[in-house]
Amino acid sequence: MKKKSIMTLILTGYMLSMLFTTVLAQETTPKNYGLIGSALYYEVSAPTEIEIDRILSVKFSFKADKDLQVESITVNVQGSGIDYAKTLVVDASIDAGTWISETIPFTPTSEGIVLCRIVADYMWNRAGRWTYGYADVTFDVTQVKNTTSENLLEIIDALNQDKVNMQSDYDSLESTYNSLQDAYTSLQQDYQALTQDVSDLESRLETNTTVMYAFMVATIVFIITTAYFARHKLWSRLS
Repeated sequence: MKKKSIMTLILTGYMLSMLFTTVLAQETTPKNYGLIGSALYYEVSAPTEIEIDRILSVKFSFKADKDLQVESITVNVQGSGIDYAKTLVVDASIDAGTWISETIPFTPTSEGIVLCRIVADYMWNRAGRWTYGYADVTFDVTQVKNTTSENLLEIIDALNQDKVNMQSDYDSLESTYNSLQDAYTSLQQDYQALTQDVSDLESRLETNTTVMYAFMVATIVFIITTAYFARHKLWSRLS
């Protein structure tokens, strides 16, 4: 029964390990990117998922593909207890090829999806002529969970370690069992040998007892006979 329980736990740990390893292999860190309008490139980097009440760091990066006259670039982040809005750039001239980056921390307080909306209002220089380039984009930033894939990976590592420990314990128990089985077999053989010795001794004792009784009877008969003849001889002389 113990062997079956240990093997069941080992197989369960192995199956969970394979399952979660497959899931984790599909996880990636998303990078939302593209153009807002015709001349402003954006990139937003964040983890795929995060636990509740953990700091979520989101990096916003913008690059001017053309010379820009920016009226405003505003980000809105909402979901999982987050309600945030900030204008990152106001009334600024940005030369083509220039990057602007800012990392903003958030603390989600419930499970769900965190969404981001970026609104850009700007003019861009097109062959010496300024063209209006207002646009906005909305996308998922991350997923907030009670337990993330990282935590599951830790659980898998613990299960794998338990599996190794249980395998070691199983091997040790099996070795002990085999040793005990050998010892039991040896003791059983010794017991059978002792039983045979006792049987032989009992048989010899019974034989010796019979002989002893016969000897005692013969001795008594001899003594009585000797006494009788001695007395008879004595009476004969006296007569």
